[in-house]
Amino acid sequence: MLQWIIVVILAALPLMQGCAAMKTIDGAQEFEMIYFDQGDDEGKLLYQFSEVGKDILPQRMLVDGNGRLFFLERTLNRVQCFSPTGEWSYTVALSGDDLKLSSEDDNPVEINYVDMFWFPDSSLGILVEVAGDTPRHIAVKLDADGFVQSHYELKDALIPLDNIENVQCDALGWLWIAQDEWQLFDHLGNYSSTVKVASNCVDAPGFTYSSDKPVRVLDRHGKLAATLTAEDTPAPDFVAFVDDKGEMVSWTRGLAETKTATSLASTNQIVLFALNRDEWLCEAKATITVPNTEYKFPHEQSDQAIPVQVYLPKMTVVRNGVMYLLAYSDDSIWVSKLAIAALMK
Repeated sequence: MLQWIIVVILAALPLMQGCAAMKTIDGAQEFEMIYFDQGDDEGKLLYQFSEVGKDILPQRMLVDGNGRLFFLERTLNRVQCFSPTGEWSYTVALSGDDLKLSSEDDNPVEINYVDMFWFPDSSLGILVEVAGDTPRHIAVKLDADGFVQSHYELKDALIPLDNIENVQCDALGWLWIAQDEWQLFDHLGNYSSTVKVASNCVDAPGFTYSSDKPVRVLDRHGKLAATLTAEDTPAPDFVAFVDDKGEMVSWTRGLAETKTATSLASTNQIVLFALNRDEWLCEAKATITVPNTEYKFPHEQSDQAIPVQVYLPKMTVVRNGVMYLLAYSDDSIWVSKLAIAALMK
């Protein structure tokens, strides 16, 4: 009888240890905040609250290995670099000469910034559109100071590259271009394949994670690699970021909602998973309570939702054991930071 009890306890030990390892963090208490001045001058971020519900915000946030913050602002057609503490460093300014482009008349070549990403060697990449009767899309590689190293044009797109929503780059240098579906281009800019799925992120090995539930994992050729499961914990929900080590950030949005005549608040939670790509299993390591998403209304009959506090799941970044979240209110824009390396152990 004693032997049987010992066997049961030993069998249950990994499960108990897994539960014990699960951590819960209150983001409101633990987040470090970096605030940015608002405006269209260099060293400021353009944020404009819109009464019709389409706020003007940076299109993309990236973080490099030194903790520098990069923001692409389509409205102002620029990329700005800031220090890890939020001081302005430089602004990327591309011209036709940088890309060896010339116009048929004396007018400058019109270059529009679309999105930015990291090349496999950690160089900053910007996808730009060169205006014309037939717009051209060029991937530009920059050095650490924002100067052009090289560039190539995307060729033979299956679908015209209009209304691009997202650009990602995997470890092979393949560019994933998201519209209603992903179009993939190899490291020379040649069209390669299409992946028909709605998703937010692409990891270094070249997998993307669907935005629906259960989360499906698809490879570069659109082949289903796995459907994600988790042992003894809820499965991933909205996968916002997966790094090369398999550290996964999953958002669970709108867990609970509180509504009054003049306000609306909903709770958010992040779950950090360790992803085993060999078996496609997820182990939940920690939950992080994100400050509520909150809106206010000028009066009871108003449909105008004014942001009091909004975190943007699609702007989630993890770099060197630190998670970065972009957030805004009606009069502020900031980045929240949290060290997560210890939480993933």
